[in-house]
Amino acid sequence: MAIKHEESRCCYFCTQKKLMEPILEDYREDPCRHPSLIMLDKGYTLPKTLKNVFDQVSDTGIVYELMNGWTEINFCLPIKAHNLPFDSELYITEGDIDSCLDLLRPYHAMLLLVEVRSLIKQLPTDSSPALVRLLRVYSAKKNLQELAADSDLELSQIFKLVCHLVYWAKATVIYPLCEHNVYALSPNAPTSIKSHLVDEFNKAFPDYNLTEILSEFSFPSQFDEHQKVIDGRHRKSEMVKIVIWLLKHRLLIQLHDYLYLKPSYCEITTSADGKRVVELNEAGKEQLAAVADTNSVAAFSDLIKYFDGTRHIEDIMYFQDINRCQVATIVDRFLPMLYKIQLADPATSYYAKV
Repeated sequence: MAIKHEESRCCYFCTQKKLMEPILEDYREDPCRHPSLIMLDKGYTLPKTLKNVFDQVSDTGIVYELMNGWTEINFCLPIKAHNLPFDSELYITEGDIDSCLDLLRPYHAMLLLVEVRSLIKQLPTDSSPALVRLLRVYSAKKNLQELAADSDLELSQIFKLVCHLVYWAKATVIYPLCEHNVYALSPNAPTSIKSHLVDEFNKAFPDYNLTEILSEFSFPSQFDEHQKVIDGRHRKSEMVKIVIWLLKHRLLIQLHDYLYLKPSYCEITTSADGKRVVELNEAGKEQLAAVADTNSVAAFSDLIKYFDGTRHIEDIMYFQDINRCQVATIVDRFLPMLYKIQLADPATSYYAKV
């Protein structure tokens, strides 16, 4: 399309073709003289542009190129851009990315994989001003709803911009950084001391050792527990930067609390549209009837539909418009009737395939 546009604008292709024809004629007479190398040596712009596009697709899957110094060529090959060299056994498809974006919620946040200033400089001249506004208020601690308010943009527009950044491998989806977040080592994390990430980490954090940091996350634990063992405010802020670095390099996954109603208290049916429906059986109803606090019973009854292990607590908070303390109070009150397990949110762990 870029060549076609330049041809209609200034006969670019025909001009380049006339310049290259003598070299092609020489090649027919002497096959040992490779025409492409000669064209590049002579500085012909069309072969050089095509070579640059090919190299960028091969190296990163992301292309930023200017055709004839005028027409911008920007595109992304997701299956290349999202697959890291050390993830040789893990292959991320466009379907994985689409599944992640389908699960995007206002309580999620985005984590930029490149520096804000660098990303703004990379933006094409015709990029949306809304994207720049979003980047200027960006923080990994803000959810999408907060980003919409701070940038004075519609939430729907924020969703589109975030999806665009994720598709182009410039950002990933996370839950906003906070002290109660539970992190664990990704099952696909390269833990070898010979990993190239060891040197990268040492350059970024010379006072820390990557393998020692990763060992701290070998068992799931809350983020504030890692901060408690670090003395000094500066050190704690450093730990935040370390976690961000680990998330950027797909070394950590975040775990959420999912709730199941114990089989002895429920029955699961299928609705007309094929969805699973969790309902109390007779034993469950009797258990609730024995509770004197009717307000607690009513609150618990409102949440039963989420106790099938498919919704984590943050999801329940969003759909029921209640805070974490309210959910925790209800869960603690009726914990004998529930199983609580920790699993990864598919929206934030698509790269780990867990």
